[in-house]
This record gives sequence, structure tokens and C-alpha cells, in this order.
Amino acid sequence: MSKGQDSKDESAQQSGEESAQPGKSQDTPDLVDVKVISTHGASAIVEYETDGMPYRSSVDVNDVVDGQCPQERLRDAPYGIDWEFDLPDLKRETELALKKAQIWTYRDLQEKDRQIIRIATNVLGRAIWEAAKRGSNRRL
Repeated sequence: MSKGQDSKDESAQQSGEESAQPGKSQDTPDLVDVKVISTHGASAIVEYETDGMPYRSSVDVNDVVDGQCPQERLRDAPYGIDWEFDLPDLKRETELALKKAQIWTYRDLQEKDRQIIRIATNVLGRAIWEAAKRGSNRRL
């Protein structure tokens, strides 16, 4: 066996040893901090954050212990509309609306500043309704 192969084998063994966490079983679920928003019978609506973005899920009240819930339970029943926007479409709609309003330069923008609010409201409003339609199959 070559010297390079020996070091690869040692690295693989070391990385395997380092990845095993003492005292944590592979069967232990990942727990997420949650805030109970409401309960109804055996169900609870909980809120949690992932990367600074708040999310809500409907879970069994027994799944929430000491303000924590197994991550897999949160994924099972998301609550509310998935407000995911198609940014390329939003960008294109905004550009199109600005050009239709004859806003081509910074000066045009300054002279038609009130139209900007209307354009932004219309374009974003349409994007919100489209996202709501796409996400309407989720629990509300």
C-alpha cells in the first residue's frame, strides 16, 4: 500500500471517529426551540425559526416538551401559506411596469415619484396573491 493511501485511510478513520458524538444516540431526534402560539384539543400551533426566518407548524401537544419539538414533526404539518416569491418574475414585472410608466431615467423617477408607490404596491400585491394561490393547498 502506498504512503498516500495510508494517509487517506487514516483520515477516513479519524473523520469517522470525530463525527460520532459521545452520549448521543443516532435515534435521538434533533430538537428545535418552539413557541406555542395556540392549542386546540390535542393540536398545537408552534412557531420556530430557521436561519432567522419564522415558520409555524401544527403538531401534537405531546410533541412539545420544555419549549422544544422534534424537527421531523415540524416538517410533517407546516402551517400557513408558503410566501415564496419568484424573484426573476418580480424583477421583470417591476421593470416592465416602470417602463410602461415612462420611467427610464433618474430624473423620470424624481418627477414621477408618486407613481413608484402605485407600481410597487401593484407588482408586490400581485406577487403576494400568486404566492398565496400556490400555497393554498397548505393548512391555513
